[in-house]
Amino acid sequence: MARYSSCIMGDNSSVTSGESFSSDSDRNSLSNYLPSTSRKPPRERKRDSDVAKLGGSLKATADTLQDVDRMLGEYQSIARTQASSINKLKDKISSPRRSRHSSLSSLRSADLEFSTGKERGRRTYRPTSPLRDYNHASDGEYRSSRRRPRSAVRFRDDVRVDREHIHDIHQTVRDLSADHERLESELEREIRNRFRQSNSLENVEKRLERKLESIATKIENRQKVDSTASAPLTAATLSKSLTEALKVSQSNLAAPPPPPSQLPLDNLHLKISDIETDKRRLNNELDLLKQKHDQGEGARRALSQQVEDLRAKLREVDDERHRALRLAEEFRDSEKKSRKKQRDMEIQDLRVQLSHMISREEGEVMRRELQKTEKQRQQLTEHIETLTKDIRHKEQNSNSLLSEVSELTSAKAKLESDNSRLLTELEQVKSSLRDSTHQHQKISQELEGLQADLGASERRKDDMKSKATEVVKLWKAKCKSLQKECDELKDVNIDHANRSDQLANENDSLRNQVNSLSNQMDRLNKEMADLLTSNQDLEDKIRRQEAEFKDLRRLKSDLEHNNHEQSLRIQQMERETRKMNDQFINYEAESAQLSDKLAASKEEVEQLEQQHRQLKNANSDLLLELNKKSQALEERDAAVQDLEVKLLTTEASESALKRELESVTSQLSKQQQTYEKSNTDQLSKIERYRKELSEAKARELKTGEEYHKRFKHLQIDKDAQVESLRVDLEEAHISVQNVKRQAKNQSDEYIRLEQKYRKLEDEFQSYKSQTKRLKEQSDDLRETGEQHEQRCKEMEGALSDAKAELMKLEQLHKMLTQAVRTELSVLVETAEAGSEYKYSDNSASDILAELASTTSWLRRVMRKAHDTERQLRADMKMRLAQETAEKGELIAEIRRQHESMDELGDKHRQLVENVMSKEDEVNKLEDKLNELSIHVEEQKALDDAVEKTKILERYQRLQHAVSSLKQELRANSSAVISALDSSKDSKNSLRQRQVRISDIVTSNDGSQTTLKQLSPRSEVEGQGEDNDLQERIDAYSKALGPNSYRNVLEDDYLEEIQGTYINELPEVPPDLSRDQGYRSSVSSSANYKPKAVIEKRRHSTPRKTPATKL
Repeated sequence: MARYSSCIMGDNSSVTSGESFSSDSDRNSLSNYLPSTSRKPPRERKRDSDVAKLGGSLKATADTLQDVDRMLGEYQSIARTQASSINKLKDKISSPRRSRHSSLSSLRSADLEFSTGKERGRRTYRPTSPLRDYNHASDGEYRSSRRRPRSAVRFRDDVRVDREHIHDIHQTVRDLSADHERLESELEREIRNRFRQSNSLENVEKRLERKLESIATKIENRQKVDSTASAPLTAATLSKSLTEALKVSQSNLAAPPPPPSQLPLDNLHLKISDIETDKRRLNNELDLLKQKHDQGEGARRALSQQVEDLRAKLREVDDERHRALRLAEEFRDSEKKSRKKQRDMEIQDLRVQLSHMISREEGEVMRRELQKTEKQRQQLTEHIETLTKDIRHKEQNSNSLLSEVSELTSAKAKLESDNSRLLTELEQVKSSLRDSTHQHQKISQELEGLQADLGASERRKDDMKSKATEVVKLWKAKCKSLQKECDELKDVNIDHANRSDQLANENDSLRNQVNSLSNQMDRLNKEMADLLTSNQDLEDKIRRQEAEFKDLRRLKSDLEHNNHEQSLRIQQMERETRKMNDQFINYEAESAQLSDKLAASKEEVEQLEQQHRQLKNANSDLLLELNKKSQALEERDAAVQDLEVKLLTTEASESALKRELESVTSQLSKQQQTYEKSNTDQLSKIERYRKELSEAKARELKTGEEYHKRFKHLQIDKDAQVESLRVDLEEAHISVQNVKRQAKNQSDEYIRLEQKYRKLEDEFQSYKSQTKRLKEQSDDLRETGEQHEQRCKEMEGALSDAKAELMKLEQLHKMLTQAVRTELSVLVETAEAGSEYKYSDNSASDILAELASTTSWLRRVMRKAHDTERQLRADMKMRLAQETAEKGELIAEIRRQHESMDELGDKHRQLVENVMSKEDEVNKLEDKLNELSIHVEEQKALDDAVEKTKILERYQRLQHAVSSLKQELRANSSAVISALDSSKDSKNSLRQRQVRISDIVTSNDGSQTTLKQLSPRSEVEGQGEDNDLQERIDAYSKALGPNSYRNVLEDDYLEEIQGTYINELPEVPPDLSRDQGYRSSVSSSANYKPKAVIEKRRHSTPRKTPATKL
């Protein structure tokens, strides 16, 4: 519009210059013709008055148009400076990730206008108008001292700029609220995980049900968060400021339109009030962010203190556990040493006793021994039979154990193969999911680019249509006005030509008269003077008429030149309209191509979605198979079940994340349709979600590796347990005293652990209360978020109303411009009509007086206009200086706020990282607590079972020991009586016994009791035989080893019988107190144990693993 107004100005100025009707020339012409008015004919006077009126009206219209153009140029310069300052502020506030958005900026109406070199330097980005070549050399023609004209509508463009600025602030608030809600959801998720882990002692089915419920709640929460994140979040101050702006705009609409001099002042006041409200709003937002930051720091400190307390308690528990283990090991070592010492002392005592008994009554001993050997031979045969049965039973047990071990190894190999196969399948599914997600992301990016291109092309097309229609309308109006002026000038030329013809005819008639008068000179000497004077007057008139005729010819040539230029311009406009039509056709073709691409991309997206669904179905089938196999594996191994459950949870989290991605992409597509300028924010969100996905996938990979490592460790532990079982089959149990002491120590430790566990439960309850408080706070925050959403919706409605009001204002502006044009045309027409009406009958003096009055009135109007212009310029300069100062202050404050926002963002990130690390630490601590509780319960159950079995064993041992002692006493009494009669054959029986003993040593592994029974009788013949037997016994004990099962059992029974039940034996008669055979029979009966007692002890005593393994 400004360009076309400047063209009109140029045309008017050329017309006025061509006609040379300036104010000074008018004055000179009037002053020259004033003294001769009385002598002019009425036609000439009328013609002069018409010409003067035309020149005055043209001059007035040119001046008024110049004033309007200057005012519009001032308005445009003010709006441009404000738009440039707001763009700079917006670019400084916006983050660097939104720099790409400048290339996709919307086409504005100011892009069609000219721009000087200074204004180009101020541009933050170049416009995208196809109608202008900004690097063309012809732009220098329009660079002049006056400001570039602009249409009167454009002073409201700043509302749009402010709206964009408000939209950017909305985006920042949205991002902060989304991060806050994400943190809340993560806190809720981890709190639920902790509650779920606290109930780890329940059954596996209950655990699975709870985990599935927690996953469902997570998905619902994420969906709620996505639904809430789609709506914009704004502060209450923004709603207040926008309502105030709407009220002001409504009041402006209701009030009558102010004069053009007051419009920029009102706009400046509105802009200053808007800037102040934005400043207040930003301060309020900073205060809110600081409060949230302080709250987050307090929560972080509390969590850090709790984590440190839990660490200290776990350290104390670990130290106490290590101390207990060390004490138990030291106690075992001391007991082993004491046993060795006792055995050495007993061996020495037995040797001393043997040496003393050999020196005494060797004959009686030999006789008694010969009698007793026959009976012992029978006992040995029976005992050998029992030993062979025991050995067979042991072999059967070892075979069964080996078969069980082989079955376990095969089952373990199967499990390993199944697990490896499942892991490979999971990796394949994950890779396929990753590929599908990558493809989906690429296609979504392509779709976004295509949608952005379509939106840009549609915008350009609409702008081109609107601008082309405006240009065509303007040129049509201009052509009509020019045609009217040409017709009027043609009529004037025709009138002038007629008048010139009349003047020529009059000149001919006058010349004829002069000839006639010259012929009559002689006759009329008296009238000669009068005729001479009249002749001179006529010559002067002719000269003047010739000058006027020349002026009219010049005017005619100028008008023809102007008509030629206008025809050239019309041709140029027709060419431009053709180019516009061609571009419009090209844009329609491009839009059709883009629509085809969109359809193809949509089909590809549908195919990918189908593939994604198929992958999901396959994944669900795999999950079902995993569940079935996990149920089968639960009976064999609880640890493998836990790992599979964790894998299921990770896969559920993957599916939830994928659903979140899908929801986010759908929301992004919807927001791209509604908000054209939020593409960069959505891209940043997508990148952030991708980063979170990559981090989640990395975490899942790490967790998978950890689970794999744990599974390997569990397998190693199982192998170690199998080996420990094999070793435990050969190892012996700890003695009763050691068990009692260990039970006491364990009971004390259990009491301590119970106390610590109670303390930990109290602390955990306090932590639960804190989590409830955090949940309540999060609910309050959600309610506030919903309120903000409602306010945002109200604000959007207000913005739509403001847009409608802006459209109304634009229509009003168009109406005003048309009214101004019609008024100007009416003024010219009325001036011409008034001149014809007035000068039809009045005299020349009246006409001159009226012309003088009109010129004086025009001078006064011009002076007033100049004065008002000067005042307006001074006021505008003052206002501009004030605005520049205020804008500098605002820029400094906004920079400070931007720096504070960056600092808050960094602190927020650090808080999030600290919270995540501490949550991991808390999870580890909770795992340790669960393991400790499980260990304590298992230890308690083992202690109860051990005590029960010990009581039963002791009772059975007492019964069997008493019965066996009675039988052995009877047998020994009979053997002592028979040994007195059969002392002669002792030597042969002893030799036979030595041979039998050597056979027993080679054949049996557990016959040490017989050697001990027979060892005291082998020393009858002499010290040499005793030494041989002792060497054989030592060699046999070394071959068996110190940790053999049978030796330890025999030692335990010897200690129990000798230490506890020796008092129950009957008193030895005085005759037999010195008898060597009686003593040896008693000792051998003490060492004897029936088969049933050994088997019951073997099967009833539970396996007791070392403390280190527990």
